[in-house]
Amino acid sequence: TRVALVSIIALIWLHCLDVASDSVIRASENVSKGAISFENIVFCHVGKAGGNTFRTIFKGYCQAERKRIADECQHIPESSLADRVTGYIHDDNFHGPVDEADAYLYNLRHPVDRMISWYNYEHPESCMKSLGRQTKRACATKHHIRRHPDAKANVFFNQCFPTQKELPFIDGNLTGSDIHLSGNCLLLAKEVINGEHRLKGFKHMFYNMQHYTKATIDKHPERSVIVIRTESLWQDLKDLDVRLGGNGNFGAIEGTRDSHGSEQYKKSNATFSVTDYGRLCCVIQKEMNIYRRLVELAVNLDEAETEATISRTASKCGFESWNELMNHCNNKRIP
Repeated sequence: TRVALVSIIALIWLHCLDVASDSVIRASENVSKGAISFENIVFCHVGKAGGNTFRTIFKGYCQAERKRIADECQHIPESSLADRVTGYIHDDNFHGPVDEADAYLYNLRHPVDRMISWYNYEHPESCMKSLGRQTKRACATKHHIRRHPDAKANVFFNQCFPTQKELPFIDGNLTGSDIHLSGNCLLLAKEVINGEHRLKGFKHMFYNMQHYTKATIDKHPERSVIVIRTESLWQDLKDLDVRLGGNGNFGAIEGTRDSHGSEQYKKSNATFSVTDYGRLCCVIQKEMNIYRRLVELAVNLDEAETEATISRTASKCGFESWNELMNHCNNKRIP
């Protein structure tokens, strides 16, 4: 019995050593990356950029939406980050001390990927009862079109751009293709993509990155910027929590992903070439530049991470550098 007790004590001691070692490692990472200190962070939840995956780790979000998502917020993991997110913005819903924030946190996704995700999410053919609330936006678009056959959503999704393969031709270059788009289709598409229509089917494009920056850092340029990149979402969250003095542990939610059932969307199986991406990058050029601005302002990214993110974003558009991409877009050349 005494031997067994000694063994148990030894195991507990080894576990404590492991925990202590892990804390030392995280603390050293915290120092090497530079600790940051914010007490009032406002989460700017950009739609179709991964925000639903991690929104419930923020106490500010759960307090703002407690009636609608009470079940999701029952077990918020304790973290330094959760305690400091005191406000929340999504679409035109503002909660908490938005104008008193000392930092704004944005979830970011490559603007073209975000646009494609919006298209699938709100396309009327993505409405599937089997997925319940996950396709509520698509179902709202579908029902709106039924009630209003002359709606712009019907023109866009059913007449002009019924499938993803038409999207790259928003730039108006139809040379050598079997795609036929009227001038009205092209005009409507450019208005929708640039966030000019706050209508059923188009809301996530209306509430774009420009919408969130206008409400935050354009009004308060002295405030700090934090970004969570979709492609490295959980790593960014863990690193941020550590730099805020936490341990980077988000419990059972860590590593999860909320896709709104997008794997089953009927319109999500198209393959875009690098050329297609390049064309769409130019169509959404304004958002591309806002994306870069936020990445460059982000206090939670070091210089190497910033440069790598900008480089990857340009590369997905088919260009070696951001300047090359922008020169191409400004000259309106199709690669």
